[in-house]
Amino acid sequence: MSEVGLVRGRRSLVHPGSGSWLLLVWALLACGAPQPLDDRTSLLLVTIDTLRADHVGAYGAEFAATPTLDQLAAEGTRFDAAIAATPLTLPSHATLLTGQRPTTHGVRHNGIHQLGDGVETLAERLTEEGFATGAVVAAAVLEARYGLAQGFGHYDDARGRAAGAGTFLERPADEVTDAALEWLAERETRQPFFLWVHYYDPHADYRPPEPHASAHAGRPYDGEIAFVDAQLARLLAAIDRERTLLAVTADHGESLGEHGEPTHSHTLYDATQRVPLLLAGPGVPAARVVRDVAPAADVAPTLLALLGAGPLAGADGSAWTPGSPSAETPETDPAGARGAYAETLATRYEHGWAPLQALRTATHHYVRAPRAELYDVGADPGQVHDLLAADAPGARDLAARLDARLPSLDAAGAGALDAETRAELQALGYALPETTPEATGIDPKDGLPALAAYHAAVDLYAEGHFAQAVSRLEAARAALPASASLHSLLAHAHMRMGRPDRALPEVDRALALQPSAGLFAVRGDALRQLRRPDEAAAAYRAGAALDAAEPLVQVGLMWVEARGGDLARAGAHAERAMAGARGDAGTWVRIGLVWEAARSYERAMEAFTRATETDPSHRPAQLLLGLALLREGEPQAAAPHLDRAGDLVNLPRYAERIARLRGGRSS
Repeated sequence: MSEVGLVRGRRSLVHPGSGSWLLLVWALLACGAPQPLDDRTSLLLVTIDTLRADHVGAYGAEFAATPTLDQLAAEGTRFDAAIAATPLTLPSHATLLTGQRPTTHGVRHNGIHQLGDGVETLAERLTEEGFATGAVVAAAVLEARYGLAQGFGHYDDARGRAAGAGTFLERPADEVTDAALEWLAERETRQPFFLWVHYYDPHADYRPPEPHASAHAGRPYDGEIAFVDAQLARLLAAIDRERTLLAVTADHGESLGEHGEPTHSHTLYDATQRVPLLLAGPGVPAARVVRDVAPAADVAPTLLALLGAGPLAGADGSAWTPGSPSAETPETDPAGARGAYAETLATRYEHGWAPLQALRTATHHYVRAPRAELYDVGADPGQVHDLLAADAPGARDLAARLDARLPSLDAAGAGALDAETRAELQALGYALPETTPEATGIDPKDGLPALAAYHAAVDLYAEGHFAQAVSRLEAARAALPASASLHSLLAHAHMRMGRPDRALPEVDRALALQPSAGLFAVRGDALRQLRRPDEAAAAYRAGAALDAAEPLVQVGLMWVEARGGDLARAGAHAERAMAGARGDAGTWVRIGLVWEAARSYERAMEAFTRATETDPSHRPAQLLLGLALLREGEPQAAAPHLDRAGDLVNLPRYAERIARLRGGRSS
């Protein structure tokens, strides 16, 4: 236990201001006297990805199977109008952990921005207060490299496996719970803890395990929620409820087709922004409902206040306390009432549309857009009757007053390339735009219909139907002329089809719209296959200038060094790639292929073996390991791996190679 924790644990024995205080502490330590348990409350923060409030029983969803969440609401305080800061995982969690709005902390989108070291987090504050701190997260977008790990003594961001034939990695709730329980079991029990547990399952794709799939046939999203609820019950059973403050919320919700949006990211209606927020434990009133809006930025300040800890530096939010006057009787004048800020810049970064901002009060919801919107949430909870479009009496005046309360979007370029990085890229021959393009400025609600084809293409790509995905994307191209996401997916699909010549112009267009390290890695891969090695090396170096932690960039740099004959430096890049990939089987496969091309067959065999151990269902890994074993003259050892490779062995280029190796001739 830290000295701070020891001091606080014994504060009832000796007043810390007395001269005998430290003498007593050191005397007790020196004589080996038993150390009493720290008397402070611990904190468990649970965030459930993509969970909208109205799919939880305690929020009125009679169809929901959420007994654990419902019991927490009965035991503690339920916030009826908790509003997420963004419909995006990384920026929203940045707000939950810092008490700052996205306009303050600067994290505006997934995979592009990182939380800066200068922003104080909940974990940093509680570490200074003497807490043991741990986190278990389930989404790649929350990996430590994006900055949320700062302050945590333990940050478990191990990657999951692809679900079915898809390419999207998921770490299921049972594995997350297992990891959280392991940390709880191993921690120092004399020290109060702060544990953040993130469940990802309700995020698309919706693939609930049994018995939840059958119990929610036709409603897989609710099946995923039920699965998480059951795993949350396992987690709560392992903690001392009388000494632990519990907070359960979500980063954002899910549209489920409302307002023309299939999932989330591109609208700011309650479907994606109204989330559950439940508090229970010491100091929290039971069976209480807070009717006023609760901005996401208030969560961290509230938790610290309930723990009796010091405030966060730079927080925009404020602490709710059981005596808050607005809890039962929120202001009815929306122009002066407490408001919750929300934004999305995914519209701009992904598709070149206008950004969105919103202000939600207890009675109204205002959205700043090229065509602004205003809703009376009491009379119109589904937010389908736009008061501005209907020119309702007083609507324009109210909208103007709400609009005046929104923060400036001048910081919308936060996270853009700094001057040094831009100069480095330009030295490598890349002329990038000075700002993130808003090439069309289209109102997102007008662009949403075009996303249907794009999302269909994403699903086809995830299932391995690359040619069909390309067809859908080509059809959507005219409607999404400035979509970096569309061009990026086209590039990936062409690469998977073995068409680097067609991938290259798509990746270049995507880079011009929204540069990223991953896209530079794809560019390098395409140039390698086109036998333009010097240009490929330059692309990998450009990717490293943007984000050296990107695993695909490190694999590319590994190839550069292996091609030059420096296998030691190649190995160092391979290690960095795996550190960034968190054991991803696909990255092991890429590393193995580089070693194989360098004729370092023993290292290639090791990489393919690690890939199959990481994910036994990864068919390319099984195929490549089988081929490697055949090359080494071990047909019996190769056979089970080739069997697990399925129909990949029937592809002409592999079938011929297998036959040749089985005939005793090395390839």
